[in-house]
Order: sequence, then structure tokens, then C-alpha cells
Amino acid sequence: MPRKGACFRRPRAVGGRRQDPAVLGAGFTLASLRHTLRRVPLLSRTVHFNAGRSLWRPDWPRERNLAVYGDEGPHGYGHNYELEVAVRGEIDPDTSMVVNLTDLDRILKEEVDRPLDHRNLNRDVPDFAGVSPTAERLAAWIWDRVGVRIAREGWPCRLSRLRLRLEPGFAVEIEESTG
Repeated sequence: MPRKGACFRRPRAVGGRRQDPAVLGAGFTLASLRHTLRRVPLLSRTVHFNAGRSLWRPDWPRERNLAVYGDEGPHGYGHNYELEVAVRGEIDPDTSMVVNLTDLDRILKEEVDRPLDHRNLNRDVPDFAGVSPTAERLAAWIWDRVGVRIAREGWPCRLSRLRLRLEPGFAVEIEESTG
């Protein structure tokens, strides 16, 4: 019997019978509750890259660009981006990992760093030619590339969350849909 004040208590009698401590009511057992509340780890990695961009659209008049994008001007400017990606998956019983970080780093290097680092997004990345490479559009572009690549690699995890930070007070986040 646990000592006085302990967290566990002796099963009490219900209707003249002792209640089984493994039954929690409504048919739940401790084993089924543990299975239901199974934890699926979220593993995150942060990388940095630098890129320039111009949000101004050449097909818009100066006044409309000013109204929508502010006084950035057609020349644009650069950012020191911080990207955090998180993958979710079961822990592999053999390796004790969700995914090998070396493999995840390789994917981030190939899908994010190589095409974006020290580039002008408007001129050097074909997907942004003729469109404004806003933070939202860039985050979605990264999500698509990394998510497809993880699936193609056949890893037992999936992209779950992405945060693209442009400056200390501004970030874009994308989370996997649950429905």
C-alpha cells in the first residue's frame, strides 16, 4: 500500500466489488489510454540563408506598388532568413530516430540553401520570375519542395511545420493540415 500522501491510491470498492485499477471507466484501460495518447515526436532543424528580392511588380504603376508594398522601391533589398522545419514521425525501433539529421540537412541544403542562398529571388529563381516573392509565397514554395522531397525519399516521417523568419518581429508559419 502506498504511503500516506502518495499519488496512487488503493482501488475502492464499487457496488460491493473492488474496482480493477486498470479499468478507467467507459471501457478504457490503461493500455488503451497509453495507445491513444501515444506521442509522435516533432523533430525540428533550423537553417539560415540570405537572399535579395523586390516585391514591386513591373506591370503595376508606381502609385499602386507604393500603396501595396510601401516605399521599398523597385530595387528591393535583402534578408537574412531563418528557416525552421519540423518533421513528425514514429521513432524507428532500430535507430531510435525519427529521421537521421544528416539526411534532413542534406535535403535542406539541396532544396533550400542551394537554390536560394545569396540569390536574387526575382532574377535567379525561375519560380519567382514575374511574381512578388513575398514571405508567404516563399514559405509555401519551400514547404512544397521539402515536403515532396521527404515523401520521395521514403522516410517514415512527414513535414509538419515550417517557420520562415525574416526579422525578429516577423515570421510566416505553415502547419500541416489535420483534416
